[in-house]
Amino acid sequence: MTSSTKHHALGGSFRTILLLTGGVATAEDAMLEAIHAMDSGAMDSENVSEGALLREGVAAALRQVPARRPPGDPAPAALPDALIRVLRLPTHLRHCFVLRILAAFSRADCAQLLNLSIAKVDQRTCEAVWELGRDSMGGTVQPALAV
Repeated sequence: MTSSTKHHALGGSFRTILLLTGGVATAEDAMLEAIHAMDSGAMDSENVSEGALLREGVAAALRQVPARRPPGDPAPAALPDALIRVLRLPTHLRHCFVLRILAAFSRADCAQLLNLSIAKVDQRTCEAVWELGRDSMGGTVQPALAV
């Protein structure tokens, strides 16, 4: 893994973990836990994949995430509006949306990580999409056009 690839893997994993935890300090803690959980020296090895780091980070984030963002751990202002809206989702919806839609985890992997049924992952992901659509439309969702 080249230095540039490592940097990309860390950045992408951190963004996902930030969206799961809802706050910078909690995301940093989860990321450090993920790095420490990997074999010592593994970050310097050629066989560490971005996926392995992400999966370790997600597992660490889900162990650490509070039900609500701590008051002293605000969301970073530098995030785009679309991601700020994701952070506003209730935690249970945000977890499913981030893992299924943004991180492209399989339904089965999400269910396993979140300790939910696949049906519940699907339901919560759909609810999150609905909420995000409603939020972006100023509180109302436009019905789909009939063809």
